[in-house]
Amino acid sequence: MARLLASLAKELSLFEGSAEQKLARLRAELALLAARYDVVVANPPYMGGSNMNRWVAGWVKKAYPSAKRDICTCFIKRGGAYVKERGYVSMITASSWMFISSFEQFRKELLASGSICSMIQQSTHGYAGVTVPTTMFVFADSQPGIVGSYIRLEDFDRPQWQEEKTSKSPTISR
Repeated sequence: MARLLASLAKELSLFEGSAEQKLARLRAELALLAARYDVVVANPPYMGGSNMNRWVAGWVKKAYPSAKRDICTCFIKRGGAYVKERGYVSMITASSWMFISSFEQFRKELLASGSICSMIQQSTHGYAGVTVPTTMFVFADSQPGIVGSYIRLEDFDRPQWQEEKTSKSPTISR
């Protein structure tokens, strides 16, 4: 791909300067996508499979078969691909992937590739305006067996209650 881009950049045409600038920008963007990082942090969108259009649903099913039921779980898988070995992925996502049986294979694959070292499970109203149960977590890639710290805030259904419980609560380790 890089050779093709370089050859296109050297072609003489009426639009040479513009094409060369576009190719340089594309090369820079591709370099970011090809890089691996120590830490990947994201707040991915949540979209269940039934809300995906046909093209997206087909692509997700092919690219992320165990994570295909929600876009946020595809982002978790992709975050793992961006992180260096022994790096960390931290996200806030819908918490459905933790409980629903259709995500069982996804969970197995995730835990086979590392450890969840911390997690806070929020209620449906963990943030003002949010109506989806969420979870915040840090995943340690290629680091199996880490004993994690977990806080469950399901019983404290308002942001002001959750903030207080999080700051005062000792972490629960498993």
